[in-house]
Amino acid sequence: MLVTIGICTFNRCELLAQTLDQLTRIDVPADVDFEVLVVDNASTDATAETVASASDRLPVRYALESRRGQWRQFPGRDDQS
Repeated sequence: MLVTIGICTFNRCELLAQTLDQLTRIDVPADVDFEVLVVDNASTDATAETVASASDRLPVRYALESRRGQWRQFPGRDDQS
């Protein structure tokens, strides 16, 4: 089973670094794979660098979200009509 831990952030690189550090300490069962997905809402601080520095300790992906729209929806697989 794959578990994705999603973290949305904006200009909170210090708190993000602490969060990512804590995630390195979780005890994951042998039958579970996990990844961390950090969604950056166009931060102007060191968020991207913080994620990159954690990539040697965590299975982490980084997504940069542009600020084009006022509202966003991220439909899940079960949101099909």
